[in-house]
Amino acid sequence: MTEHGIKFVVSWTFDHFYQAYFKNDIINVKKWLVSMNIDDLNTVGLDGNTALHIASRQGHFKIVLLLLEHHVSRSIRNDEEQTAEHVALTDSIRELLNSSIRPFSNLDTTETHFVATSPDMEGIQWIDIYSNAHRIVHENRNEMKCWLTKVPFINLLDELDRGYIEKISFSSVANRDTIKAHMQKAITDHSPLPLVTAYTESTRFFSTINHDLAKLGSDFRFECSLALRRFGYRDDEAPQGMGQHIFVAILIYHSDLQPYYYAGITFRGMNITPNDVSLYALGKIVMTRSLLSTSKEREVAEIYLDSTGRERTVPVICIYKVSNPQSSLNITQLSKFQYEKEVLILPFIFFESLQSVKC
Repeated sequence: MTEHGIKFVVSWTFDHFYQAYFKNDIINVKKWLVSMNIDDLNTVGLDGNTALHIASRQGHFKIVLLLLEHHVSRSIRNDEEQTAEHVALTDSIRELLNSSIRPFSNLDTTETHFVATSPDMEGIQWIDIYSNAHRIVHENRNEMKCWLTKVPFINLLDELDRGYIEKISFSSVANRDTIKAHMQKAITDHSPLPLVTAYTESTRFFSTINHDLAKLGSDFRFECSLALRRFGYRDDEAPQGMGQHIFVAILIYHSDLQPYYYAGITFRGMNITPNDVSLYALGKIVMTRSLLSTSKEREVAEIYLDSTGRERTVPVICIYKVSNPQSSLNITQLSKFQYEKEVLILPFIFFESLQSVKC
């Protein structure tokens, strides 16, 4: 122990642990993180640095992110009285050290925010394969566009709030209150922007919306027609029982979100089984059923992909080249976790597979 009460590392195991941080050995780092407590992670090594100091100084972005997800202290000073931010090699790591971090362990499955799961694993079809995807996209989107042109925006928000969010089983009252606060701000400000921030929060809001979107998929347009006939409500009223589609209709068509349109390269992880490979064969036309969280930073997508640890799957990085700006939103400035550089790909978008996936 030092005079300040800081523990120093002397064991062989911890020496190798710190070497892993120095060498960017992310595989072994992740193995050790499972069994180490917070005191171990905050320990000062024989060189006078914590693991966070070492990873920051070496420029190892993914390891810094892993440590922050495990709640290591950012304020500990090394033997030169410097914090990890002081010794950080890159601006991106300094930004990361000053950001709110999406928790690693969370009941709301935050590890899937940037990772697609296999239909074999969850029983949900996340994409559609259609030769006539252009027509289906057009029909689905026209249905939602009518809501933004015919229904008062405040009525759409009210249905989203009372008819949908109220029915979500959040894991805690605090998480529910967080989403409700964003919803109230959207209503008060008459703005869609708080809805985007709500989506990025570490709650079940984003996962529930995406599961509900994927379950209905491209049959959405038929359900709308049936609902009009079954319940008899007019097309200038907010549709009932379709809160997830109201949410994405606002994201697609509200004019306040046009400045966030994005075209470019983004990354998303996929955990796929051998049965999924045919879905991404060369030349296949794939249509999205749900919102897809992607990142402009490949390292962000990779860290969440590595964190899933699912069995019977192969981790793959999917590279999206978005050519139509209206297909996605760069929500970095609206996100609760801005370091993720999130780009949100919207539902009912079609992509062509340009490279086969091999398992």
